[in-house]
Amino acid sequence: MKILKKGIVLVSLVIVATLFTGCSVAETWDVLWGSNKTGDEAMPSTTFDPDAVKVDESVAAPRFSKDLEGSRTYAINDKAEELVVEAEEEAEGEVTYQWYVNTVDSNGGGEQVAGATANAYTPKTDQEGRFYYFVVATHAVDKKINLSTSAIAEIIIDPDQEPEVVQEEATRMDGWVETDEGWQYYDEENQPATNKSMEIEGKNYRFNKEGIMLTGWHKGKTYWYFYNDDGAMAMDTYIEDGGKKYHVNEKGRMASLSWVENGDNTWSYALEDGAIAIGWNELKGDWYYFDEAGVMVQNAGIDGKWLNPDGRLAH
Repeated sequence: MKILKKGIVLVSLVIVATLFTGCSVAETWDVLWGSNKTGDEAMPSTTFDPDAVKVDESVAAPRFSKDLEGSRTYAINDKAEELVVEAEEEAEGEVTYQWYVNTVDSNGGGEQVAGATANAYTPKTDQEGRFYYFVVATHAVDKKINLSTSAIAEIIIDPDQEPEVVQEEATRMDGWVETDEGWQYYDEENQPATNKSMEIEGKNYRFNKEGIMLTGWHKGKTYWYFYNDDGAMAMDTYIEDGGKKYHVNEKGRMASLSWVENGDNTWSYALEDGAIAIGWNELKGDWYYFDEAGVMVQNAGIDGKWLNPDGRLAH
């Protein structure tokens, strides 16, 4: 009889507990008597973790020396300005950041912005609405931490907002720049050299009206000049071009209808087109002979004829 009464009382407790807790009879039974489930179905047990990080008031909370403020409106997919904070702590340890976004004007709650753990963050603008951004700064010393929350920056994404016209910053040009058309040179004011000659690092260069560096022959107002493959103007030297030989003086001017002194007591002569004379040439009524290198032959016999010390054909 006593056993029967105990059974009735037990069943009554289960029914009452089920009614008041909203649990199933099986769940209520487990609460009262403990579950007999094992393995993955067993309730996890709580254990002490000596490595757990804990909030501790003995650690100084970070101070925001640069905080969020204000409101900014953007059109959808406009590029937003970067939001920036700075939190400092003079004591030991380090300060880290985590950005949050909220849909209500509050720096509590909200959704953690995945991967946004720097002190700066650029809000997304691909979805219309009002969004409130804030940062939680954490000062950590060993396993102890303390936290501070920033103010709020309101970002409004308005589908009726006119998109900003983004002016792309011009690429800074300075010095030599190679293009598909050739080489250009930009001065300190980011301006290209155009339609002029210019001395650069002790050498002279010429640029056309498009700003492209010239090579080869170029005629100035009066004289012809030659620019080497590297663009530098040739000076006081011989140029071999198209099977002919030419001379440019110390100013880069091509010789024409004039004698050229070679510096070793020998002479050459530049014809009207600038080409250095080769073989027999009559110059101002006198005949001269120039060897294959363009050097005038002196005091010697050529083709059975005698050339005087000054190079003229003897009569």
